[in-house]
Amino acid sequence: MKRWQSMVSMTAAVIVGTTLVSCSTDGEPTQTAAGSSSAEPTVDLAALDPGPYPTEPRPEFGVADDKDWNHFARVEGQRMAQFTVLPVEVDPGLVDAALQLTTPIPGPPSLDGLIYDGASKIKANGELVSGFSTKAASDDDPKNMRSLQIMVLRYFTPETAQAAAGELTDGFAQYARQKGANPVVGTLPGVNGAQTVATSTGGSNYLHTFTPHGVYVIFTWATAPSAQQAEAMTRKAIPLQEKLIDQFPRTLTAKERRARGLDPQNLEFPLEDQNKVLIYALPHSDEELSSADPEGKVFVNHALRAVYGPRGLAHFTTDSENTFTILKNAGSTANAVERSFVYRADTDEKAKALADAYAESDDDPVAIAPPPGLTEDQAHCTSIPSASSTNYQCIVRVGRYVADVHSNNKGDVYQQASAQYLILTKADQNAK
Repeated sequence: MKRWQSMVSMTAAVIVGTTLVSCSTDGEPTQTAAGSSSAEPTVDLAALDPGPYPTEPRPEFGVADDKDWNHFARVEGQRMAQFTVLPVEVDPGLVDAALQLTTPIPGPPSLDGLIYDGASKIKANGELVSGFSTKAASDDDPKNMRSLQIMVLRYFTPETAQAAAGELTDGFAQYARQKGANPVVGTLPGVNGAQTVATSTGGSNYLHTFTPHGVYVIFTWATAPSAQQAEAMTRKAIPLQEKLIDQFPRTLTAKERRARGLDPQNLEFPLEDQNKVLIYALPHSDEELSSADPEGKVFVNHALRAVYGPRGLAHFTTDSENTFTILKNAGSTANAVERSFVYRADTDEKAKALADAYAESDDDPVAIAPPPGLTEDQAHCTSIPSASSTNYQCIVRVGRYVADVHSNNKGDVYQQASAQYLILTKADQNAK
């Protein structure tokens, strides 16, 4: 299995690679972990060194209301990830995630780095609510390089979405001309409402489409050696995305409620941690979360402090198809992502199977000793050398919960693992 990679790291320029590896599930602390038995080794919790990290679950999160619009839009964008088509669902060869282009969209500024410079300034984007973008490329045949970006943008009304599709099409064509391209603007017969901008350069063909669909605009960017290949990917992606986004239980804003004749004050906002799993992840500070990508284009930290479903989390991996399948099989419907990653399976056995499944890796991790106070069964740790540094990782498991912590400092990853273990001993093993 390929490496589990994630863009949700503190430094946007550094992609954190994590590989879930096999760990035994027998070693749970009899003092606090549900389902433990007298045959399991006890842990001297007081002997663990968590360093500066918290050792208690966080208080429950509240709702993401529109009093803080950026907060509301970020959470809505994160929720949309579960209803955004994986590129690998369109073309099985699209497994190399373009992580800087895979992100929730909390507002118009992000679009300049995701579509084209100036996309944020179109008139209709004053009515943008939120969105999600994903992109992946092929890694099979160098002579048949393909890539596909899929983005869903949500607007207040169908009329605004219709206007946005037209404005984005015109803006992108103008941008392409400024860059010296010769764009061909048209439509995609048989795909209702799709507006296209086709370009080619260096032996590659590019097809960009903007398709209004209700309150959404579906943007696709297909790249392939031939125009026919690019069009085939696009024709498959758009109807798949239309069908999936129709299932998204979007949160109605006050403006949308007024348009439907509903009380604009009677809003039901989404809970930031509806499944109560994010409370068990090691946190970042608010200051860390507010720091932007050094390029100032794509705000990758908006992917943090999030709960993703199986498909949602799979967008951020280099083996999205397997990730999606493994998480579904484990029943890990809510997966927390912040400084650490926390998964909750249906049962202890499924949690072990989830961890074991990720042990098959194309990388060559080197096993290292667990943190002082824990055994190999309780925290399986590895080092993964790279050209610039060594990444250290520990997989911690308590009952139904599996957590992944990582750092480029061995002492730091040990402290994170110890803190994460202490937190998980207090996790609700009977949670739904």
